[in-house]
Formats: sequence, structure tokens, C-alpha cells
Amino acid sequence: MHTGLDDPRFLVPPLPPQHLSRPRLLDRLDQAAPAALTVLSAGAGTGKTVLLSEWARRRDESVAWLALTPSDNNPRRFWQLFLEAGRAAGQSYPASAWFPDGTVELVDSVLRSFTEPPARPVIVLDDAHMLTHPEIVAGLDRIILRWPHHIQLILAARNDPLLPLHRYRLAGLVKELRAADLAMTTTEVRDLLERHGVRLPDEEVRTLEARTEGWPAGVRLAAMRMVDDEQPKGFVALLAMDEGSIGEYLTEEVLTALPEQTQSLLIRTSFLDDVTGPLADAVTGVPDCRSVLTALARTNSFVIPVDPERITFRYHPLFREMLRQLARSQSPGAQQEQYARASAWYREQGDVPRALHWSVRAGDGAAIRSVLAHGGLAYAFVGHQDLGPTEVHPGPPPDGASPDELAEFEVTRRAIEALTVDAASAEGRYAVPGRLPIDHDPELTVTALVAEMMLGEKLADFGAVDVAATRLLADEDLRTSVEAVPGLRSSALLAQARARLGAGRVTEVDQLLRRAMAALPPDETPVVRLAALSLIAYVSVSARPRHADEAIDQAEVLLAGDRELARPVILDLAVARRAHVRGNLTEMDRALRRARAAGPVHAGIGQAAAMAYAQATLLAARGELAQAQALLRDDPAVNRTAVGLFGVVRDRELAEIDTALGRPRSALQRLHPHRDTAEGLVAQVAAARAYLALGELDRAAASVRTVITTPSPYVDRLLMVDAALCDAEIAHRRGEEGRTAELLDRALQLADGEFVLPFVRATPDLKPVLNRHGTLRARWPAPITGVPHPDPAFPEAETLPDALTYREQAVLRLMATSMSTAEIAEELCLSVNTVKTHLAAIYRKLAVGRRREAVFRARQLELL
Repeated sequence: MHTGLDDPRFLVPPLPPQHLSRPRLLDRLDQAAPAALTVLSAGAGTGKTVLLSEWARRRDESVAWLALTPSDNNPRRFWQLFLEAGRAAGQSYPASAWFPDGTVELVDSVLRSFTEPPARPVIVLDDAHMLTHPEIVAGLDRIILRWPHHIQLILAARNDPLLPLHRYRLAGLVKELRAADLAMTTTEVRDLLERHGVRLPDEEVRTLEARTEGWPAGVRLAAMRMVDDEQPKGFVALLAMDEGSIGEYLTEEVLTALPEQTQSLLIRTSFLDDVTGPLADAVTGVPDCRSVLTALARTNSFVIPVDPERITFRYHPLFREMLRQLARSQSPGAQQEQYARASAWYREQGDVPRALHWSVRAGDGAAIRSVLAHGGLAYAFVGHQDLGPTEVHPGPPPDGASPDELAEFEVTRRAIEALTVDAASAEGRYAVPGRLPIDHDPELTVTALVAEMMLGEKLADFGAVDVAATRLLADEDLRTSVEAVPGLRSSALLAQARARLGAGRVTEVDQLLRRAMAALPPDETPVVRLAALSLIAYVSVSARPRHADEAIDQAEVLLAGDRELARPVILDLAVARRAHVRGNLTEMDRALRRARAAGPVHAGIGQAAAMAYAQATLLAARGELAQAQALLRDDPAVNRTAVGLFGVVRDRELAEIDTALGRPRSALQRLHPHRDTAEGLVAQVAAARAYLALGELDRAAASVRTVITTPSPYVDRLLMVDAALCDAEIAHRRGEEGRTAELLDRALQLADGEFVLPFVRATPDLKPVLNRHGTLRARWPAPITGVPHPDPAFPEAETLPDALTYREQAVLRLMATSMSTAEIAEELCLSVNTVKTHLAAIYRKLAVGRRREAVFRARQLELL
């Protein structure tokens, strides 16, 4: 055996290069000093040794250090090393202290004869999980219980030592630091990167912290690999499986230390986000997996219990990615079988959404049909479950199928189309979704009606949506099947509200939204509540802006409290509309970029049209009139929905652009067909501005008066404010100073600080009046100097001249991982050739030649 002078195991280890001090943890160790025992229990690479090394080096008193190995789990050997470590740190034990055959006698002899120094000696046992021999454990227990004031023990271990920690906690004898305590904060991650000379934007730092969950070894390895990387931002998305770094570390330090059967369990269940013992039993075919997972959660920081009862577990994100890479080396048939087993298990448990997801991944046509027909489509509709872009095949109808079986096959085929096809494809296949004559089976009838609603929304066939929703909600024979799916009634009411809104029946929308909120089950279906709040916000912006604010705030709270909720596109469209009427073009631009990046989930032509309208209004507000005009005139979704109220709205916006471009007669000609319609009221202020441009003040006044004096559900507060301001401009042109001031005061009262955009548009013409009326000028919500421009602190993101399709966006998201082309194809249920076609299109549209360049360029464009 080495003496304490030359054995490196007795030396405090050196600190690593670019070491980052962590004062908050050093303070925790200082505060633990009064306790007899301090335990640092966490997995590999969590920084236990480095932390203790720095803490020992900054102490005035010496620290006895012993780095343990598996061979030290022998009482005679361990206690010799224990005494030698103490001597190496300057402690003096009498020669009579050694009792080779009695651990308890040794401990008592040493500590009884030990002269207590001014400060208690500290002994650090590194890798203390090696110590499992009962005699060693008993000796340590005796030190802690009998001699707590004579010595401070610090144990660093990958799992809890075999000591009665629960007793120590009750007696106040132990302090503990665990993996969650040792995880790096976002600030520490940033500081460590900077010590390596790597600077990343705050968002990328947060992404790195989230992907590593603050695992110090993962952060350090990532920093080391980014030092010479020309594009460190792109590395953040690829770090988990970058060959030779984190994946290799996890394989060698964590996985290979486990029994082969345990390794197989982890690899074969790695495709699951959460795993339970019974689910693992079903997937692997091996019984009693729960005991294995429970033991791993106790001894391994990379298997993490999700609940206090330790029923459900998850794997650390980087560990899971490494396991998934290993799982991909299995035969495709083996993986498909595991997916199918997971689907069957979830269906037995009544978890229809997950059963549907894994049946699709397994490519099991019969299972897909069965799940969809019996509630799967309804759950997907309620939960906004997105299966696409996928190529899902229901398989052929069964041989010799009866009429009922053929009807079920047709319903499930239509259900698959409702879930997976985009609006353009749906339009090519169905002129009208059409009713499916399924009346004998309530569950199947519900599936058929949900499919009709979903396809109707994709086709902007608002009548079909309304009819299907009405029957679903009113048919008493369907009540039990509808109530069996939490949130389905509210979701159908929301679909009906969207259909009525699209059809211009705005007076009926508010009541449907109230009914949808009232029908929500308490504390359930947050995704439906989020969808309802988002739609409420969208329709309330121009009439009840405070109501819209409340809905947006509640939606943001829901999103902040549940990471699994996807941000609805309609919520960002509501935020964009609110920003627009407040004249905040920067916020509007940000909201629209978020909406574009989100991609559609069961989206249809109506949502695409709403997006195009919002983008056009932003362009017009920025003065990019030609681009706004082209978008409103040529966008297919806008043209498809430009009927009724929305036809008037489209023509109103185009007329405003015509007037701004000096073509007021073209504007009036465009608005003429709507002059005598009920919906035409929304365009009367635009007509008044065109008449103003022509100098026809009486006609302008008549148009404004129509808006002000006609009771109509189409006239909201925003339109009334706009009408009052236009009336003020007319009075100003007539030289009626007093009336102008009176009308401006009325407009300000109506706006009540909630609308800014109409005042922005009116400022240039009314600036002389404002300069003469200080009280009006002081209340004016828009800059007097002119129209505000986007805040230069938030530069506009570049836009692609040729936008990526939804499938190309899905492929792009997986390009930011380490997946091969074949693996991307498998993940999306596409053929390899289809993926290659999408890759070629992505490279062309992003103007790049390589995968990493594509990922980097996509991040610049905020597509990722």
C-alpha cells in the first residue's frame, strides 16, 4: 500500500481547466459543517468531486481525502485506508488504535483517544457508493451516532449509501445535496461557456440548460466541443449525440456499468417519454420491470421518478437520446413490434390518444382503424393531436366485409384524411365533406361527425361544420358517446363558433363561446380551455379589448403552467390584432412570426386566410402597400373565404390601399357592390376616406353618418372610433374648428386609451388642430410627428421568398437532431425518397448546400 505521502487517492484532486466556482454550493457545504454527515448523492458527471475539491482547498484546516475503488469494500483494507487518510491530513492516531478484527472496537478506540482539535477534522470519502460491506457500514454508522462532535464525514456517491439516512434526518445529523441541487443554473451555464470563450444568445443558453437539465458534465463537454466550432449555436441542437463527446461519456460511464438485461430494458423503452413498470413489462415482455426502474431511480440520476409514489419514470433527455440512438440499431421489425405493444397497452388502459399515436408509429392499419373508430378521432380533435406530416394507411378493407364493416372502414378512412391531409389536398379530394350514413352505432357516428367538422374546417365549408356540430350537440342518441370524451362538447361548440365567424354570423359567436366555456369539465382538458380563450381573445380585440386582454392573460398563464400545451396559432393572431390596433407594429411582427413558426394542427383555409389578413395589415401599416395589395388580391385562402362579411373586409382593406395609392375612384368602385348590404357598414369609413380624397365632403359625411347612426352588430368600438376621427377630418376640411375638436374629444373618450391605430392614421391631417389644442394633444395616443415605425431594437426577421411547406418544416425540425435521412423517414412515417425530395427543397429555399448550414440558416430566420 502507498503511504499517505505518495498515494494520489489521499490527495485533494486538482480543479479542471476553465473551472467555474459555484458560491451557492460552497455556502451549502459551509452550512452543513455542524452535521455529523454530509451526503452528496448524484449520478456521474454532476460535479460532486470538483465541488468538494474546491471547498477543501479554500478551507484553512486540512481535509482528509480518500478516493475509493471497488477493492476497498473490505473492512480490513478500508479502515487501514481510513486511518492513513487521516494521517495524510495531519491527524495523529496512537499505534494502539488499530484493531484488525473489530470495526466497532477500532472506531471507539480511535475516537476515544482522539484529542479534539480547535476544529473538527473532516474526512471526505469520494465514490462512497463502493462501500456496501455490512461491517464498514456499521463502523460509519457508529462514527455518526456515537462521535458526531469528533469528526465530520462527507460522502460523495452516485447513489445513497447503505446508511439509515431517515434516522439521521430525524436526529438532525445529516445534510444532503442531490442532483437537483448540483444542476447548473442558466447563469452558471452562461458563465462556464464564457470561460471556454463561447458566447451564445440568451435563448440558446436556455436551450442548452434545458437539454442538459443543468448536468455539469454535459455542459462542460458541450462547451469544449463548441470552442472551435464556427457555428456554436447550431451545435446546441446536435450536442446530445455528437460522436465522441456526451453520448460516448454516457455510454461508458453510465450504461455499460449496468447489467445487460437492464441495458436492454432502457434501450427498448427509450422511445417512450414516460414509462411505468407495467408499460415496460408490456413493451419488453419481461416481468417486474418496476423494481428495476425503482432501483435505477434510487441509484442513477439519469432515471428520474415523475411522481412521489415512484410509479412513473422518465429518462434524462441526453441519456434518452443516447438510448434512442442505440435503439435505432435494432431491426425495424423489432421497433414496430414495440410500438404496437405500447399501443395495445395504452388502449387497455383507456388512454386513447397515446394508443392512436403508437398504432400510427407501428403502421398497424387494423389497430389504427379500431382506435380511430372508437373514440380516437374525437380525442385527437379535442387534444389537437397532430399525427402529421405522416403517411398513414388504413390498410385494405377486410375480405368479405359486411356493409357495416365497410361503413366503418369508410369512416376511419375519412378520419385519417381529417387528421393528416392539409387544406390543399383536402380540397383536391372533396368538394364537400359529405355526411356518412352511420346511424346504428353512436360511437362511430360521433367519429363520422368529427371527421366532417375537421374536413369542413380545412375546406372552409362553414355550413358543413355547422351542420355536423349541430347534430353532434343536439342528438340525444349520441349524448353518452359525446360525454365519454372530456372536452368534446366544448370543442364542437368552438368549431361551431369558428364556422359562424367564418360565415359572417358574428352576432352568434359570443353566445357559442360562452357555452363552450361553461361546458368545460373542471380542471380538465386545458387544451380546450386554451383554444377557447384564444378564440375569445381573437374576436374581442376590436369590440372589447379589455376582455381580449383578460383572455390573453389567462391563456398565457395556462401555457406557463403546462409545458405540454402547444401555443395556438389563433392566440398569436389575437396578440397580433391587439398589437395592430394599439399601433405596436414590433409586437405584431413578433406575434405573426410565432404564428408562422407554429405550423398548422388540423388547420384549414380559414386559419390560413386569417394569417394572410394579419400579414397584409402589417405590411400596409408599414407603408408596404403594393405587397399588402398583392397578398390580399392573390392569396388563395383569402380568395376562398372572401364571401359575406369577410368579402367586405377584404375589399375594405384593398380600398384603403387604393386610396392611399392615389386611386380613390378605384376604391369606391371596389366597395360599390357592398353599399346596400348589412355587412357593407364595415366598409363605410373606407368609402368616406375615398370621398375625402376626391374632395366630396358631403358624400364622405353621409358615409360616416351611416356608421354612426345605424344599429348593427357589425359596428364595434374600433369602427366607431375610426368613424369619429374621419368625421373630425371632414369637419376640419370644412373649417369647423369647434366641431373638429368636439369630435376628436369624442373619439378619445370612445378609445379610452385602448385603440391607437386610428389615431396614427388621422394624425397627418389633424396635426394643425392638435397643435392649437393643447388638451387634445396631451391626450393624443399616437406620436404627433407621424406614423410609428418598428422599434429598431427589434429588427425585422428575414422572410423566405418561397415558404417551406408544413412537411418541409417537419423535416427541418428533425434535421436539427442527429437523425440520418432514413431515421427521419422512419420518424415521420415517410419513404426515404420522399424525405430526400423535401431535403432538396429545403436546401434550395434556404440557399444552402449542407445540413448544418440549413439548420444555422433556419435559426437565423427563426424557423427553428
